Amino acid sequence: MNVKKGIALGWSHSRKALQLVTPDGKRIEIPQSEFSVHDFTAPKGLPFEVAWLMGKEVYYVELENGIYSRKRVMQKTIYNMVVGEIFEATVIKFCKKGLFVEYNNCFFYCSIFEVSNSFVKDVSDHFYIGQKVDVRLLDKGSKYKYPEVSYKQAFPDCLDNYHSGDYCVCKVSNLSDHLGAYFMEVSPAVPGIMDFENCPKWSLPLHYGDEVLCVVKNVNSKGVRLIGLRVSRRANQ
Repeated sequence: MNVKKGIALGWSHSRKALQLVTPDGKRIEIPQSEFSVHDFTAPKGLPFEVAWLMGKEVYYVELENGIYSRKRVMQKTIYNMVVGEIFEATVIKFCKKGLFVEYNNCFFYCSIFEVSNSFVKDVSDHFYIGQKVDVRLLDKGSKYKYPEVSYKQAFPDCLDNYHSGDYCVCKVSNLSDHLGAYFMEVSPAVPGIMDFENCPKWSLPLHYGDEVLCVVKNVNSKGVRLIGLRVSRRANQ
């Protein structure tokens, strides 16, 4: 398969095709039938992925009948991937319940529950658009479902990196008066907890998103237990 690339210029409503310009200045069109392996449309009737591709490189092949196809490149990429493999993708879009990442012109969905073992209030607190991240493939999706990936499962052995007495900077991910503890995020994939006994609210009042210099008290299968030392950065700064 001779894969080529061009820059996405726009979408032709009358021709229902994605317009590209090739490196040599040639203009070509990819018809909607060969645009994507997924059958999703945005509110205005555009294929769902068009807005993300504007001004970016699009991979395509030329079929024997002279038709250009992006879908064939996507099909080959997804077919050759193995469920469970870890790969580097680019963050391209946030949504209410997760985020989308891109790899080799294919789009993957990561649920907010697959970002961290800790509570996640907003995925934009953890990532930025254009960021390169490692993710683990959970499934290959279908015509009506994007393939799903997990960020937290790409780091299954993170707890092994922490030991009693270690210093680390953590972020407050939640507050529980009922349990008498701050829930902390030691890294985007490692949960931590700071008891009010170790960090009284009156001595070090914390809020969601605050970053705190901590020392590791102990580590178990559920996460890292912490002792707060001082605030490194307030969330509103």
